[in-house]
Amino acid sequence: VIVGRVARGGAAERAGLRGLTRAPRGWALGDVILSANGVAVKDIDRLLDLAETAPPGARLQLEVLREGRKIQVSLELGGGRI
Repeated sequence: VIVGRVARGGAAERAGLRGLTRAPRGWALGDVILSANGVAVKDIDRLLDLAETAPPGARLQLEVLREGRKIQVSLELGGGRI
């Protein structure tokens, strides 16, 4: 799942996720979410299912591809949008 935009003040911004950014020749790819809590996320619907079934305040441990490297990001759910 490609992170397209990160809302100011949202859970994704607090977790440090990066969205698409303007580059000299178009757009630069942001983070790509590979899995959440060890479950592969092949599309946004799967990611949203995992987020919506977790209680507010729960954390999703995301495996993210950033600039060719896999990193771990902890995202705290607040009951709103990711």
